[in-house]
Formats: sequence, structure tokens, C-alpha cells
Amino acid sequence: MFNNIKSDKEAKLQINTRKVLKLFLLIFLPSLLLVTGIAAYIYYSEVKDAESRRHILENKEADNVDQQFQIIVVFKNVKE
Repeated sequence: MFNNIKSDKEAKLQINTRKVLKLFLLIFLPSLLLVTGIAAYIYYSEVKDAESRRHILENKEADNVDQQFQIIVVFKNVKE
């Protein structure tokens, strides 16, 4: 009889543990997915922004080098 009471308590504890675990996962997983999604969106938007800034700077640098080359060519022709 004592073993029966003990096994009932263990069974109830297992049931309560399962309920708590299911409730925790029901609350935690959607929240985790939401936070992960927002963090991924922010990360990828920053990566794209950095790539576009780098592309703009590369184009500006290429334009500057081209202008410097044109100035050198003009001065060289003037001296001759």
C-alpha cells in the first residue's frame, strides 16, 4: 500500500513535470523564434548596408583615381 501511494506521487510528479515542460516550451519557443527572427533581420540588414557602403566607397575611390589620372595627363601635356 505504501509503495502504491509512492508510485501515485511519482506519477503525479511526472504528469506535473510534463505539464510544466509543455507550458514552458509553449511560451518559450515562440518567444525564442521571434527574438531570433528579429536578430537575424537586423544582422542581415546591417550586412547589406555595410556592403552597399563599401560598394559606394569603392566607386568613389575609382572616380578619384580616374580624376587624378586625368589631371596628371593634362599637366603632362601642358609641360610638353
